[in-house]
Amino acid sequence: VFDTDFAADLTIMEEGSEILNRLTRYLDGDKSVRLPILTSCCPAWVNFFEHHFPDMLDIPSTARSPQQMFGSIAKSYWVEKMGIPREKLVVVSIMPCLAKKYECDRDEFKVNGVPDVDYSISTRELARLIKRANIGFTLVLDSPFDNPMGESTGAGVIFGTTGGVMEAALRSVYEIYTGQPLKNVNFEQVRGLSGVRRATINLNGFELKVGIAHGLGNARHLLEDIRNGHNEYHVIEIMACPGGCIGGGGQPLHHGNSDVLYARANALYREDANKPLRKSHENPYIKTLYEDYRGKPRERSTSMIMANIPCRMLWVTSSILMFNSVHRPATFATTPTVSCPMTVMKAFMVSTLVFLIVIGAAKDPAHAYPSSIADLANFEHTFCKKEQNTGAKDILYKNQVQSAGACAILIFNFPWISV
Repeated sequence: VFDTDFAADLTIMEEGSEILNRLTRYLDGDKSVRLPILTSCCPAWVNFFEHHFPDMLDIPSTARSPQQMFGSIAKSYWVEKMGIPREKLVVVSIMPCLAKKYECDRDEFKVNGVPDVDYSISTRELARLIKRANIGFTLVLDSPFDNPMGESTGAGVIFGTTGGVMEAALRSVYEIYTGQPLKNVNFEQVRGLSGVRRATINLNGFELKVGIAHGLGNARHLLEDIRNGHNEYHVIEIMACPGGCIGGGGQPLHHGNSDVLYARANALYREDANKPLRKSHENPYIKTLYEDYRGKPRERSTSMIMANIPCRMLWVTSSILMFNSVHRPATFATTPTVSCPMTVMKAFMVSTLVFLIVIGAAKDPAHAYPSSIADLANFEHTFCKKEQNTGAKDILYKNQVQSAGACAILIFNFPWISV
């Protein structure tokens, strides 16, 4: 069981390096550089951008989302270390965002038909499974994620709230650009829940102008200004959902209560503050990954980490990154209250995946997990269908898996914590 916060740190290394690359070329007088650079980690935002601003597809970052970076690294770097064939590895992600389901099914994120991420289910869907399993979280001790892809910094944690990606990037960009240690890593000027926020960051004499927006109406205003030649930014972070991933479409519903969003955001900042490492470039496992496999940020195969398609931009996602706690089973869909033991979550998620495997093997012994959407639909109908009195049925599955699996990875991203 790994943590996508690891891949959030990797995202910062790649995206931060791209920011520095563009800024350096811009300051050196390169007229071909397009600014501002936009974050590319929110799938709903990128979809909106693709359809409404197709003339500006060369502006966003080319970095993949943490979910897709994780899947790519798991099915290349990790399988090589473990001696597992790529086609035998199953990656299951637990995400706050329903658009993640579509993202991991994009052809661009497949190698020979095998997706980097096989399944993506939402936090609400997982919540229903946990409630049905009647798991008592308070009875089991906590345990850490597995390594090498379970270690993360505070910068990865805050991806889940609006302004978090920007702040995480600034922590690394500042030290790399200035060559000086950043004494105070808290960029309070980019925090908050205002729809559009602006800040100027002093990078050793250079004033870096950044913008943050959440909600697509706010994003549209920013982008129309840029299209009309009224750009005042070097870097912009945009999230489609109010509050960022803490208010994602797959999250427990907050019914417009901003107090819930504030509580979730503050919980992430507390988690960040308690981390021993708070800058992505300090993550020892990220350093090892580059030393052993990638060389330097933005090197090696762009197909693994970057989303570099000339005619259109790839769907990429954002802030998939925090597994910090879950809700009390009886009130899982409403109020966050109780810290979740990782031991329980590991056991539950492994058993859930085993169930998927058994269903697939029962239907076709040649497959070790459901091999078609029909199989998954049958699984959803027989095991995960919502109670009849709740109305419309939610869909637990998305991806069609195309080959037999012998190993599985679970990656977690819960951008809320007990409050």
